[in-house]
Amino acid sequence: MNRSIENTNWVDYLLAICASGSAAYSLGMSLGKADLAMTLLVMVVTATIIGALGGRAAKGTKIYIWDGALAGVTCMALFTQTFRINGILPDEGFPFSLIVGCTLTLLIVGGGLWAWRDGTLLFTSLPSLAMFGLVGTFDTYKPGTFLFFIYLVCTAVLYSRTHYRAMVIRAKESGVEEPHLLHRDAWRWMAGSGWAFASAGAIIVLSVIGGPLVRTTVRTIVPDPPLQGASRIQPPQPQNRTGANPTPSDVRVGTGPVELTDGEMFEVSKNAGMYLRISTYDNFTGAGWQLDRTNWNKPSFTVDERGPTSNITGPAGGLMGYQPDGVPPLEPIGNPVLNRIMIRRIEQQTAMLPSPGPVAEVDGTEMRVTWFPTGQVAVIPREGVLGQVSYSAVVVRTESTDKPSIDPIKRLDEEELQVLLTTRQRPAELRRINSNGVNNAPVPPRVQEWVRETIAGATTDYDKAERLRARIAQTIQYNTQAEAVPRGMNAVEHALFGKKEGYCDLFASTMTVAAREAGLTARYVTGFVLDTPEVTDDNFIVVRERMSHAWSEVYFEDVGWIPFDATMGATVAPGGSRYDRQTDPFAAFKSAQARQVYFGIGGLLALGGLFLLLRNVRFQAQDRRAMRDVASLERSHRRFVADVERFTKSTKKFSETTPEYLQGQRNALGEFFAPAAGIAQQFDNAFFAPFGIDAETKDRLDQQIKQLGREMSQHRKR
Repeated sequence: MNRSIENTNWVDYLLAICASGSAAYSLGMSLGKADLAMTLLVMVVTATIIGALGGRAAKGTKIYIWDGALAGVTCMALFTQTFRINGILPDEGFPFSLIVGCTLTLLIVGGGLWAWRDGTLLFTSLPSLAMFGLVGTFDTYKPGTFLFFIYLVCTAVLYSRTHYRAMVIRAKESGVEEPHLLHRDAWRWMAGSGWAFASAGAIIVLSVIGGPLVRTTVRTIVPDPPLQGASRIQPPQPQNRTGANPTPSDVRVGTGPVELTDGEMFEVSKNAGMYLRISTYDNFTGAGWQLDRTNWNKPSFTVDERGPTSNITGPAGGLMGYQPDGVPPLEPIGNPVLNRIMIRRIEQQTAMLPSPGPVAEVDGTEMRVTWFPTGQVAVIPREGVLGQVSYSAVVVRTESTDKPSIDPIKRLDEEELQVLLTTRQRPAELRRINSNGVNNAPVPPRVQEWVRETIAGATTDYDKAERLRARIAQTIQYNTQAEAVPRGMNAVEHALFGKKEGYCDLFASTMTVAAREAGLTARYVTGFVLDTPEVTDDNFIVVRERMSHAWSEVYFEDVGWIPFDATMGATVAPGGSRYDRQTDPFAAFKSAQARQVYFGIGGLLALGGLFLLLRNVRFQAQDRRAMRDVASLERSHRRFVADVERFTKSTKKFSETTPEYLQGQRNALGEFFAPAAGIAQQFDNAFFAPFGIDAETKDRLDQQIKQLGREMSQHRKR
């Protein structure tokens, strides 16, 4: 092994940068925030470089051994400023519910600034592993798997190098004169490349075991993180973020190309309808949407194996949060009726139940259920994961209640549509989510004019909403590979008058803002659309990740929130459908985000390759000569050992080094021990010398072996 490994050098810092940098970048990209990802990467790289330079300057001084304490103090100081630092990060930083991501980044930065010795350098790998736990929990950035492989390799090699240095230190403390030869013979596994493979294996095993544990833990604390373009959304939180931007977005829209897989999420009974809500958003910031953080009453109950008590049960005996009919305050429905739905085989844990309407009643035991005033319900099992759950969704009762779909707009006939879907007087509780109070970003003048032109002549609220939906579908082209909305530009204005392309989030945002401008009560919704149902033999629909969707809902008095999906009827760009890539197992590695990763890794590999090429040219002549001499040297060594074995009548064990073998046969060798030990030392020097052995020295060594062999042979004959 090269002597340069015995000291921490640029290779170790490069490995640490690749490992922690890949984790930080993956975390930012998993949130759909490219600018945040690049900022986190720059922070990690800069801190590690500063640590490398600082360690070189401090080496040999008294402060050098205090790197661990300094790193601890720095990490604590940065931790106290987490919210303040998060507030100045680009892309509005981390959402409040995922502020732990900012904390982990600051731990890497704090450790990297004082990464003078192996201990502090290795410390950064721990928060990096936790970061990948978050990335795996979100499961939205597919190249993250590839970057995790990079992390494993870099961390394993770094651990093996630091382990070797630790062994050298122990060897020196034990009096070994040449500890850099520890990898020979019996020591080769512990100090050589074998330990690197063992390190990689151990890390992989820990990841396989610890990954699900981290995933389950995060799902318990943050059941549905607010991710761009995904349907797994954190339930509304009453708190606001300290030190954040004035109008932060919990979910950004128009963030660039998106890739959805064909992975199965869950199965739902066929009577669930077409649209399954996960989360709803009220406040438009211009770049995305905010959760409702009003401190509404949210009934929450925990039930054990005995089930719920009678005072909190509904008609079917399950938990009912909003008594007496299960109707939530923000979706009052006149003459309600309950529709039973079952979800099973839940592969991707989402605390919020996907539902076509407000959830009134939930069946089950050993779980905690929380109702939100918007109609969503969060279900968290007391132990393990949620595999199956049944619930009742509230729908409006009509004259034709036997229609198969529970989507109100499909259950009502044309006459009922004209009567019911005309809002007469909004309840006071719903006025706050009307267009005047929720658009934190002003509606651009040309968007206002566009809305006025579109609804001119409409006689009912339903007619207004449908005209807006149809014109948006005609104006914007659906394209999952659309470029991101330019930073600082209103996403709706860009969709209508800029590129005029995007996917569901821009369609839904445009529809919601336009409906509010037309005087309607509307909101932004994420969840799943069952537009291509795959029905099982027992009438369950398989819901896959590619069915993740966003749409707009408009409220109609006594009927509830009605979906208006502007993507329906829109033209699709070539290769821009969310179904184009479902059969390609390598689609995630062909995305624009993946190409950025490839360029970065390619640049590092190119620099490393250039360095190795120059280094190889420098030592090429010496290496060629050394390679020619190795075979001859090994033959001489075998002849030497064979002579000693014949004389002592004792075979050298495979696990023994040559000096160890000679030491064990010292009495048997007698007067020949000293010359034999001298020859063994010469072999060690020759095998592990940086430039091999020259021909003259090799000839002298062969002569000594022959002389010793003759003398031992003559001694045996006497």
